Amino acid sequence: MFGKIIIASLLVLMIIGCAGNKIQSESNLPVKVINVEEIEDSIWESFDEEWAKEIFVFYKKSAANGGAQAQYVLGLYYENKNPHRANQFILSAASQNHLGALKKLAKQYYYGINSPKDREKSFVLYTELERLGDIYSQYMLGFMYEHGQGVEKDLTKAFEQYKQSAIAGSISGQLALASLYRYGIGTEKNNKKAKYWYQKAAAQGDADAKTKLLAMSGISGDPTNIIEGRWRSDTGTCEDNGFDYSVSKDGKKIITMRLNGKVSYANILAVEPNQIHLSYDKEKRKTADGDLVSWWLVYEGVNSYRMRRNDWQLNTLTNGAWIRCNMPES
Repeated sequence: MFGKIIIASLLVLMIIGCAGNKIQSESNLPVKVINVEEIEDSIWESFDEEWAKEIFVFYKKSAANGGAQAQYVLGLYYENKNPHRANQFILSAASQNHLGALKKLAKQYYYGINSPKDREKSFVLYTELERLGDIYSQYMLGFMYEHGQGVEKDLTKAFEQYKQSAIAGSISGQLALASLYRYGIGTEKNNKKAKYWYQKAAAQGDADAKTKLLAMSGISGDPTNIIEGRWRSDTGTCEDNGFDYSVSKDGKKIITMRLNGKVSYANILAVEPNQIHLSYDKEKRKTADGDLVSWWLVYEGVNSYRMRRNDWQLNTLTNGAWIRCNMPES
């Protein structure tokens, strides 16, 4: 019977997911923090009644014996059923440095969820989480330093926290650091570094970073402002088939310089928020309708695009993509 309970417990944890942060090992329980966002009250009803009861009893016994993981799970379970009891379990798990519980508690104090709003306590908890290696907490500390929430306002410290978070790969940290560089907050203004960190966030798929990159270029929504630089096909390397794009001074042509020194020109026919319509100077081919062949460069982000010929259907693009080689230096 005990083996059956363990198997059922593992199945429950597979349903609600794991965040992947290692915590203190606990007898017969997985050593991973549960993803708070994915847990649902209905997990206890996803098995037949007898199994669900056995699972619940197992976690209650483990929690009573001081098991941080079980306390955390029960805290999540009771969150919408009995907030006071939920908070007791979360507090108990957090006292044992359970990452999930600490993050939950820091958020509760910050927003005043199931407890009075207390930014100072939230700051202390995020500081502890940073010590334990949590990237998002680095960002939150930067935000709290920047806005003087739970701690005295300190833009220099905000900059340092955002920088650590950005380097660690946090999109929130990268956006925040880019903004400080862009406006000279807590550091000297540096548009080149601002663009670099917006590029980093955009490379992870963040739409806000892409918009801000375009806005920094001077004309919101105009991708000709992010085309300059070295590109390559997705099947080659920058060293063997890279080419450099630049825009003419009058803004009417895109100039392509290849590694062998060959230069070609394309007239800019139209510009839309995520695509550029080009007509190459030496193009001789014509469509079935007798129009000169032209091309749309359709951006999939600031670091890649595909092409569509003017006589292709709107949703038809080249199989291959073109990838940016260079990014601004940090």
